[in-house]
Amino acid sequence: MSTVDVLVEIGEERARQDAKWGEQNHPDGTGPKVAWGRLAHAEDHVRDARLACQSAAARGDVTWRHIAQEEIYEAFAETDPANLRAELIQVAAVAVAWVQAIDRRAAVVPTPPESAPTSSAQGDEGGAESPTSAPPATPH
Repeated sequence: MSTVDVLVEIGEERARQDAKWGEQNHPDGTGPKVAWGRLAHAEDHVRDARLACQSAAARGDVTWRHIAQEEIYEAFAETDPANLRAELIQVAAVAVAWVQAIDRRAAVVPTPPESAPTSSAQGDEGGAESPTSAPPATPH
């Protein structure tokens, strides 16, 4: 599924949300000192999520959850509206990439080992959203 197709789906979901809940205008509830649980703050979660994502990438077993969690926690730690917006765009981009990866997996039909080709090319938008690729770089 193309990025445009996924974004159309997201637009449709936003329309459903607006129809159900109306326009929502809540405070951001973000910042490095926002308490999560009893002791931890957002900045602690950002550090831990970043380390977990980087460690998983170094081991070659990074998952979409690692990448998404790091991006979400970075957004949660922001107080500056422009930086928060940039982080949320990154969260949305990772979510779209994850959806596309799920769609690609659903479209793949396994080839029996005896007739498997010796090489194959992946051409879906450069394959940049592979769950085994390094997490997207984020400005800090």
